[in-house]
Amino acid sequence: LSGFGVCIWLDGTPVASFFQHSGASSTVFQNEVLAISSCAAELISRNTRGKVIFIHSDSQAALMALCRTTTCSCTVLDCAALLNTLADHNTVNLRWIPGHSGFPGNELADSLAKTGSAGTLCGPTPAVRIPSTVIYSKIKSWVDNMHRARWTGTPDCRQSRKAVPHPSRGLRKALLVLNRTDLRAVCMALSGHGCFTRHRFLQGATRSETCPFCSSDVENTEHFICHCPAFTGKRLRYLGPNPILSDFSRPENIPALVRYLRATGRADVYPTDLPGEDSTAGRAVGSA
Repeated sequence: LSGFGVCIWLDGTPVASFFQHSGASSTVFQNEVLAISSCAAELISRNTRGKVIFIHSDSQAALMALCRTTTCSCTVLDCAALLNTLADHNTVNLRWIPGHSGFPGNELADSLAKTGSAGTLCGPTPAVRIPSTVIYSKIKSWVDNMHRARWTGTPDCRQSRKAVPHPSRGLRKALLVLNRTDLRAVCMALSGHGCFTRHRFLQGATRSETCPFCSSDVENTEHFICHCPAFTGKRLRYLGPNPILSDFSRPENIPALVRYLRATGRADVYPTDLPGEDSTAGRAVGSA
């Protein structure tokens, strides 16, 4: 909704109506408050005095905001000032009515609001103050788009991009609630770094990139999570049959991956066969 509508009734007959497009950055709450402001401004311009005025709105949020003694919204503050000015010479009542319930004035105002929303803005933009929530939302959207474009466009991080095809705020939240040990293990599993033989081979820590547990293929993230026969039983128990690597970038699948990593203990084993390395790592591989 990017517009609002107002109608003024006298003795059961509409005597004035008004609608306006308020711009793409306006919020539903702002438009509901602006409708009340426009009604008050119209009555002030008509030099209305000595009347008992009822202003009806189907927005409980707008009415509650106007009833508070403090506000952080300039739109609400301006509306309250207009209502106070109108109340200097009149008795003003704010009332809530349910929307789309057959009230003639409300139905007309809704129709006018749709007309205003479908229209175009005349004059400089923005027509109303842009709320901080909209600004933060647009910044987050821009950051997400830039992050996504950079992630999908980089030629590096092949294994990580295969495990996490798209950046995800949900994945970030799921990871940040893990303890340090589980977070370390999951990051290894999703990136292919750390303990896996393929990564150790690229580091020069081993002579072979073959999986030390099954000796059937290169050990990378996909092999460990999806294929390694040495962990078939634990894989079926915690991940189910035929797991797909990219599925584990979904926040709801992180707990299952954590349980699988705990059960296998793979993140704690660093295979090595080069002189000068810690021999306990070699024994750990042999005893796994």
